[in-house]
Amino acid sequence: MPEAKVYKKQLDDYSNKIIIARELLLKGELDGSDYRIIKNDCERQISILEGKLLNSSSKNIGIGSILTKALSNTSMLPELYQRADIQEKRTIISSMYPENLTFDGEQHRLQE
Repeated sequence: MPEAKVYKKQLDDYSNKIIIARELLLKGELDGSDYRIIKNDCERQISILEGKLLNSSSKNIGIGSILTKALSNTSMLPELYQRADIQEKRTIISSMYPENLTFDGEQHRLQE
């Protein structure tokens, strides 16, 4: 079982322990101080597991390859724009300027 699945299962287990303890507290079968001890311990374990989960998932994502691809695409943008038809040019421009910009031939403005 991959690390991430193990951590997620353990997170679910600790969350369920808190839920069970809360139900026992509401039924009067668990003392308030015991509930706080269980809850604090589970929350501490959850924090630790969330950190481990974050670290394990960040190992799998190589930002270097993503950055290289983004820079490569950005460097090709002038060529793509020159070869693009009007619709593709609008798509390229709208990806850089997501606001509703209009151009009347002399100036551009924000369309409201």
